[in-house]
Amino acid sequence: MRLPALAPVPETPQLSARLAALVDDAKSQQTRTAYAADWRRWEAWCAREGIGALPARPVDVAEYLARYGADIEEGRDRPHAASTLMRWVAGIDAMHRTHGFPQPGRDELVRRALAGARRRQARARQTAMPGQAEALTLTDLRLMLAAIATTRWPGGVIATRDAALLLTGFAGGRRRSELVTAKIMDLRWHAHDGFHWVLPFSKTDQDGHGHTVVLPRGRHTLTCVACALTRWLQLRAVLAAAAHAPPGHDESGLAASTRSRLVGRRQRTAAMWVLRQQKTQQKKGKEAHVCQTPPGWRRPGAPPLVVPLASLPLGFRAKEALFVAVHRTGRVGAGLSGEAVTDALLRARRKAGLPTHGYSAHSLRAGFVSEADRAQATVLEIQQQTGHRTHESVAVYRRRHSPADGNAVSKLGL
Repeated sequence: MRLPALAPVPETPQLSARLAALVDDAKSQQTRTAYAADWRRWEAWCAREGIGALPARPVDVAEYLARYGADIEEGRDRPHAASTLMRWVAGIDAMHRTHGFPQPGRDELVRRALAGARRRQARARQTAMPGQAEALTLTDLRLMLAAIATTRWPGGVIATRDAALLLTGFAGGRRRSELVTAKIMDLRWHAHDGFHWVLPFSKTDQDGHGHTVVLPRGRHTLTCVACALTRWLQLRAVLAAAAHAPPGHDESGLAASTRSRLVGRRQRTAAMWVLRQQKTQQKKGKEAHVCQTPPGWRRPGAPPLVVPLASLPLGFRAKEALFVAVHRTGRVGAGLSGEAVTDALLRARRKAGLPTHGYSAHSLRAGFVSEADRAQATVLEIQQQTGHRTHESVAVYRRRHSPADGNAVSKLGL
């Protein structure tokens, strides 16, 4: 069979490394990685079919969508989701924009192919919006926090971090990528509000206008985000201090393995003391919040209205991650991965005896929106915390347990 002649690709100007890096920064690293993988997939398919990848004919892109949106690819149990097909088209369009070609995704044929994939998949499924993470309820969150609470070593260190992580993600309505990239310097203690978390940029704020998330004091110490963060930061400060030799002790001449053992012993002793103090307060029935003063505050007198965490003597750098990995020995390590957030949530659900199917890190953000909606918060109030740009985006995250929730029929007085 004779292959069709490929359209010549006009020369594009060679960009300097400096300009190429600046252009790349127009998209987030996650977007660039996804587009690159999608483009390699498209090029491989075009090579097998004997057609040109760049510039692409709209009919070829539509055939590509039909191949993977209607047929089941080897190794899968169902066709690719319509959302995946839309991302593929976005990646193809991005490459065409870069080289100055018309975007095939704007062609009516490609748009109708995507619409057909969405409608076909909607008819085939039995429930709405498959693949959406289940929303975490406040009731479940309370059970999870109570279940993971422990003062043992090293479980107590992990439990303290997980409590702060889950509450921050839930109350802040945050994505997992924002949780794992949060820095100490991004937080400010506030005398009335608890903590202010300033996000320099986000998925919907690529230009870096900034968004402030309030992590408030709760009525109950179990679900008080400010208390959970204070406990975690205090524990990290104790562990950081124990990593250094006591005054008057020179350990520089010791073998690395010996120094490591000494650090481990000091950290365990220091952490156990902090965890026991918390246990003692619980036994005495003390419900006082620990977030009334900034963590590590040692100055005389009451603190000012706002105290940046970067200005406090916590013993670690302001650029360090807020949430870090905890080794099975109890030592803290580098920052968390996105999967670690899901692991923490599922681990807490298992300890509480709750089902785990359908839950992920995204359940935190969906849970905040759903619980706020159930508490009759307005869409504007929800957007103020989550940073959603549109009402429609908020609606995607809202999960109502009953069709009667938020339904006008329940207000008719029948």
